[in-house]
Amino acid sequence: LRRATGRRGRPGWPGWVGHALLPGLALLLWAVSLPRVDLADLSGWGLLTAVPPTWYAAAASAVPYLSAALRGRCPTWVLCLYQAVLVAVLFATTSVTYPAPRYPWTYKHVGVVEHMLATGGVDRSIDIYNNWPGFFAVAAAVCRLTGAAPLDLARWAEPFFAVLTSLAVVFAVRGLTRDRRVVWVTLLVFTVGNWVGQNYFAPQALALVLALLALGCLLRALPLRDESDRPVPRRVPGWLLGSRGPAELAAPGLFRTAWLVAATSLFAAVVVTHQLTPVALLAQVLLLALLVRVRHLWLLGLWLLIEAAWLVEAWPFVSARWQLFSPDGVSTPAATAPVGEQLPGAAVTAAAPAVLVAAVGLLAVAGFGYRWARGSTEVVAGALVVAPGLLVLAQSYGGEGTFRAYLYALPWLSYLIARLLVGGGRTPPDAARQWLLGAGAAALTGLALVAMLGSELRAVVPAPDVALSRWFEMSTPAGSYTVQFGGADVPLLVTADYPGHQRPARMLTESPGFEPERATTDELLRGARAQFARSGPGGYFVLTEEQYAAARLGGQADAAQLDALAAAVAASPEYRVVYRDGRDLVARYAGRSFPTARRCVCI
Repeated sequence: LRRATGRRGRPGWPGWVGHALLPGLALLLWAVSLPRVDLADLSGWGLLTAVPPTWYAAAASAVPYLSAALRGRCPTWVLCLYQAVLVAVLFATTSVTYPAPRYPWTYKHVGVVEHMLATGGVDRSIDIYNNWPGFFAVAAAVCRLTGAAPLDLARWAEPFFAVLTSLAVVFAVRGLTRDRRVVWVTLLVFTVGNWVGQNYFAPQALALVLALLALGCLLRALPLRDESDRPVPRRVPGWLLGSRGPAELAAPGLFRTAWLVAATSLFAAVVVTHQLTPVALLAQVLLLALLVRVRHLWLLGLWLLIEAAWLVEAWPFVSARWQLFSPDGVSTPAATAPVGEQLPGAAVTAAAPAVLVAAVGLLAVAGFGYRWARGSTEVVAGALVVAPGLLVLAQSYGGEGTFRAYLYALPWLSYLIARLLVGGGRTPPDAARQWLLGAGAAALTGLALVAMLGSELRAVVPAPDVALSRWFEMSTPAGSYTVQFGGADVPLLVTADYPGHQRPARMLTESPGFEPERATTDELLRGARAQFARSGPGGYFVLTEEQYAAARLGGQADAAQLDALAAAVAASPEYRVVYRDGRDLVARYAGRSFPTARRCVCI
């Protein structure tokens, strides 16, 4: 990536072509691969068996991306193009090729936006989302201004928030270093290591962006340190100070105050958007204040006051349903039912996230040790890494606390890894080290692909399932509930009528004594009858395409078994089929023969 020069010392067109060739070719390969993605080939390896070789060739751009970032002389727009390719491969492929927004748990957020659009406000008595409505208010405003449907926003949320998060990571990390090599390598590692999937249409996606921006503002109010860990003055653009020079040194107190005011405003936005993110941010700032002796302790007190004020408003709803402190996993989901013989690759894809987290953690520890040996303690980055993990000791967050702690720490884990990879010199790595780093980048990217896209049989939501949920919420009485074989809860809570249908689905796979090898049709019918007896009137039996995929992935049943179950329900006098679309089925349960003829909405 050497720069060719033309007249007047400017880059000539051969240099421009050389810089743009690799990421441009990767982007082209990705675009060419999209029409050849075959969702019928989804397997225990998730999407990885459904994409063509050209898609993998595009994903391999992470290797030259790392090389370009480490060189330090590559133009910023080329690095941006590399980042765009990586975001497209990891996060936009599903937006383009899936029939509906990814993840079944996306749709409950769609329902909240639909309800807000229909009513024009929030109702704190409905659910937790109406008590933290920041994200939903923004989404509803966008829908009103653009005319887009919430489902359309949800479809493209992943690549959109991936881009926003990338910008926020760059902004935050530049609060610690001026070395653009460190900044871009940090962004690359963060993007590859972000398997948690927080980019979907959810409050946490917006909250993470706001939190990173708040930290970036806060870090700019602290002294910047050089390679020897000595404080150096901040550089302020000359145009901000009324100077025509390139820059002025030693940011005046006015600018420091401006950064603190901006950080506080962003923190207030986080507080009204998500439950856990502001607490994690407070923990990071508190530990930072203790370790680096921040003089602005009033800021921490102000942030605590803002968080407490909002929590008091939400407390009547929260206290009735959740525990403020849950360190021992009390609120974790119930254990899943035993599974049969899983699809090939399912066990590997389930273990890949833990392996990726371990790899990122070990590399970050190595980076911290490397910096320590060179005389730089990296106290700030270390505090920002450790603080989120302390949250798990107080709140398991429904069993997701560990994942969230990793996500909040990931930008700073990536920063420590970048410090390790960049090293201490200004010269590019030699050939042997470049080959080693390239092999490492390829291995980490491959692991990331398995961790992010290996469980797509659970992530894909067939379009008929969305239509079924919409019909159910709009056509059945409030308080109606479902009994289903397994998979994600149905209905998906996708309409403005969702508040009346929030009862969780009863799963046959979670019934006591369920064993896949003994799950005959008669046994399943008896299990469904028992679920209806325990739950009372208003029950419906539901079978969906997503349940077929989830049962296949977990080895709980095959398509023939579920087809037989659907046929038995349709033939039973205890049920009336009220909706059918292909393999999607809804049958009302009465526990006795229906006296009238069956009526069915068939599509």
